[in-house]
Amino acid sequence: MPGAQCLSLQDAWSDQKGQIHLDPQQDYQLLQVERTPEGLALLFKRPFGTCDPKDYLIEDGTVHLVYGILEEPFRSLEAINSSGLRTGLQRVQLLKPNITFPATPSDTYTMDIHAPDIQIPNQVTTYWCYIHELPEGFPRHHIVKYEPIVTKGNEALVHHMEIFQCAPEMDNVPHFNGPCDSKMKPDRLNYCRHVLAAWALGAKAFYYPEEAGIAFGGPGSSRYVRLEVHYHNPLVIEGRRDSSGIRLYYTDKLRRFNAGIMELGLVYTPVMAIPPRETAFVLTGYCTDKCTQLVSGVGPGTTPSVFPRPLVEAWQVVAQEGWQAQLWFP
Repeated sequence: MPGAQCLSLQDAWSDQKGQIHLDPQQDYQLLQVERTPEGLALLFKRPFGTCDPKDYLIEDGTVHLVYGILEEPFRSLEAINSSGLRTGLQRVQLLKPNITFPATPSDTYTMDIHAPDIQIPNQVTTYWCYIHELPEGFPRHHIVKYEPIVTKGNEALVHHMEIFQCAPEMDNVPHFNGPCDSKMKPDRLNYCRHVLAAWALGAKAFYYPEEAGIAFGGPGSSRYVRLEVHYHNPLVIEGRRDSSGIRLYYTDKLRRFNAGIMELGLVYTPVMAIPPRETAFVLTGYCTDKCTQLVSGVGPGTTPSVFPRPLVEAWQVVAQEGWQAQLWFP
């Protein structure tokens, strides 16, 4: 292809056998073509909804972009079968809500917890763990906001990140910087599971309400936190350096309430997938008596009031010493 003038962008769809067909309704408009060190960069636009049954309706939420790489030129789109291509997947958020964020309080400090210039492994999926130690004698603070720090150029590789605080009894956690599944990972890192912050691709900064914050530091709190970064590298890019992480905004002026993060769900498995064309999906989990004792106001004949209705319905079950929570995803 000698120049950009030879380039054309066409709207097409694939059938169940992977055969590509040119769409008679062309809804994509090519705006700009630019040569970059990585290749050609295309800028194009398309309405979110096209009223074309062959087009994907772009809505709020995560969108999976599937792409295929041609090994050699083809004379026409109809000559391409996607089942024979080297394909990949990229998760993006094409449509984002217009949210007004509050101003950051003037009495806050910042703390960056990030990977220390690591080299992203040349494999599709990597979970990277890094131990960060809080200053000696760090008093109790409230986290009031956090936001992602993603190394420029790695936006497509950093899938999600979490910061976990280690258990209070862990007064000494070995420093570690490496893959979370490494045989060299100290066993004590398994006790760093209390979530302080969580971010996923497409999300912006997270603010707590003015009357609440996540408590960390001080008596009864470990000085050690674990950063976990999930890298998604479908093209198996080599030699890419990264220092991504999360920036915490915290204050020593404690707020009225301690906020908390509750994780619901099971292990990552296809069984957790929502079947297609379902009007509702029920996910059922059971809490042990050891868990429910930590929730205020839960006992025989009571239902917990800590869950916002109508998102969660909870009730007592006549079995064991616990209760059952049923989550509805309408």
